[in-house]
Amino acid sequence: MALALLALALVATPVAAATRQPLTEQLAAFDVPDPADPVRDAVIERANPSLSRTSATSEGRSYRIDGATASVVSIQVSSLCASPPLAGGCNPPADPAALAGFLATLPHGSELDLLRVLMVTQAEITSICGPGTLACYFPSQNQMVVRGNAFPPAGGVSRDFVVAHEYGHHLANHRRNSPWDALAWGPKRWATFERVCQGVVGGVYFPGDQGAHYFENPGEAFAEAYAFGRFPAETPWAWISSLQPTVQSIEKIRDDAFDPWNGPQRLRWRGRLGTQRNSVTRSFATPLDGNLTARLKSARGTSFNLRLLGAGSNRLLRVVNVASRRRVALTVCGASSIRLRVGRRRGAGRFTVTVFRP
Repeated sequence: MALALLALALVATPVAAATRQPLTEQLAAFDVPDPADPVRDAVIERANPSLSRTSATSEGRSYRIDGATASVVSIQVSSLCASPPLAGGCNPPADPAALAGFLATLPHGSELDLLRVLMVTQAEITSICGPGTLACYFPSQNQMVVRGNAFPPAGGVSRDFVVAHEYGHHLANHRRNSPWDALAWGPKRWATFERVCQGVVGGVYFPGDQGAHYFENPGEAFAEAYAFGRFPAETPWAWISSLQPTVQSIEKIRDDAFDPWNGPQRLRWRGRLGTQRNSVTRSFATPLDGNLTARLKSARGTSFNLRLLGAGSNRLLRVVNVASRRRVALTVCGASSIRLRVGRRRGAGRFTVTVFRP
């Protein structure tokens, strides 16, 4: 029997003080800003002939970045951005060493070693990334395409701000947020704190939407918030206001950068049921959204069952008998805890419940 995923009721985890409306009000009033600013970039999954042609005629080298990770980043410069400057090219010429130094200042882990950067003219960005964009990121190739020269600012933001936004995509591309895609939803800790799952259920957020809902795409909002962490006062927030960065959300981004979520945590609950006690209940904290499973095993000759209850109530969500060797499974979506109850149908003895929580 296929595992059934159950989205829990919208029980919000307490959020530290921040200047934003409660999520319930956000769901009632779709606070989407007028997209007067141009789209910051594009995340492109498909192959791109323009990228291939430009890369083939570009010069590149690897730059070793001093620091805790001792990373090496590969940077290419298009022929139009090389020194000496050509007509219609980058003036001043691109400085890949300076860009490598800037990348070292961004919160990162070992994923920086995988990054490839192509520095091009704005005209080449239009050809590769699409009209109206300032940069783009190709997740399957770990490739960002950015302007070769840092000035003048385009679209109201500096080149380094745009580079930081693109690196936010690169970071998310190498983080986990099972069962969701971290590139589209944001990494695990930030997405949980920002209640992205609840927003998707409520029809407020649109993961991966690079079109009409670009400014309500949590993957793009994460990348922008990542850039805001480096440049907090450079430009007004253009995305949906419920995802506007706060001190707390920036801390979650840093947690995702330096201490990535690596998968479910295993917890064990051991107990005993006898003729004087027919059931026992225990609560388990669920600090992160995602898939949770629980498996019950009991002593030979017994028949126990495992019930999943709603947080803070006795409302039955799911039940499974131990003899079936099945497990209960659900998707935690905004709940701060779940409750499990082991009940005795026949016999007496010890039991073990193994919980894998996100």
